[in-house]
Amino acid sequence: MLIDKTSHKKLCKCDIKLGKSLSEKRWYPYDISIYVEFLNNYIDDLHKDLRKNIAYNMQYLEYLHQTYEELSLSSVITTQNHKSFIIFSVSIIECILYYWLVSSGYEITKEWNQFHSQTIPKGKMRATIIFESKPEMNLEAMIETAKKKNLFETDNTLYDDLHELRQLRNKTHMYNPKDQETDWHVFNRKQLALAKSALFKIFIILFKPNPNQEKIINFLKTELIYQK
Repeated sequence: MLIDKTSHKKLCKCDIKLGKSLSEKRWYPYDISIYVEFLNNYIDDLHKDLRKNIAYNMQYLEYLHQTYEELSLSSVITTQNHKSFIIFSVSIIECILYYWLVSSGYEITKEWNQFHSQTIPKGKMRATIIFESKPEMNLEAMIETAKKKNLFETDNTLYDDLHELRQLRNKTHMYNPKDQETDWHVFNRKQLALAKSALFKIFIILFKPNPNQEKIINFLKTELIYQK
């Protein structure tokens, strides 16, 4: 059965006025240049591509937020939006931590550990081959390094929140041979709020936005009213 959806609510500005062009009637996110200017507070020009990527993803998060505000979404779509919001939020956090590590000289990849050595005969000589591991600069290690260096000052609970979000990000695959679980049971409103709160705190602590700049990240602290 086909359903006429032409009368459904559109994603548009609330103050629609007659005579305006279509582009002026519709909702539009903050421009990328505005996000980049805000990100300039912390991330330098040597990492402008990283800065741009964060700006792109922030604009997408802003869009997801707007869908909650204006659209009547099914519980399934809402849950999938939770998942997307959490995944992209964690990606942004990972970029910020990566920048902090590199710019502060705390690159985890500089540390090498010997974990196995093997001596083999080579004619009358004996040669020792040392196998070494190079720790990955993964999110878990980034969070632990941030905690060790007291990056987030007095907000010690933020490290635990980031680890919880990291574990959620690891559940992006739609299959799990060990413990199959649907997205419906993994991603929920509480975890969405955790992602928003963590990202907002990081921006406030590290980027120190002025009052005008803080307006563009206010959607991260807005309490939304919707089901599941």
